[in-house]
Amino acid sequence: MVKLLALVAVAASVASTSAASCAPESCTAAAQKLLCGSDGVTYTSACELELAQCSHPTLQLASVGACAAQAQTPATPVSPECETVKCGDHANPICASNGVTYQNACDFDRAYCKNKELAPVSYGACETSATVTTRRLRR
Repeated sequence: MVKLLALVAVAASVASTSAASCAPESCTAAAQKLLCGSDGVTYTSACELELAQCSHPTLQLASVGACAAQAQTPATPVSPECETVKCGDHANPICASNGVTYQNACDFDRAYCKNKELAPVSYGACETSATVTTRRLRR
């Protein structure tokens, strides 16, 4: 019952997405709580899910917690829209499931556009062994 109430509370919060919440800077202090989107992506906070809804208006909250692992699907061709997204240089690193640190949510979203199996893991740089891997995407 408590989990259902949490899902309803998060859904109500996510449903109230406004234009102001589409600014990536608005997620810097967001409370981290894993949420599964209807696109099968695990978001690290309600704010990150709301930010994704800015570019994908039909995206909805599917469940509280990480999304279940999905079976591998054949690669799909990269959409031209993935290449045209322009991202700012502001830093708010996101560690992704592929072990790559993206500079900000926009850079992550551009990579996700090309690879729908990619998921955010945490805020901050990824740690691989004793080093940090950071990849800047082409603009």
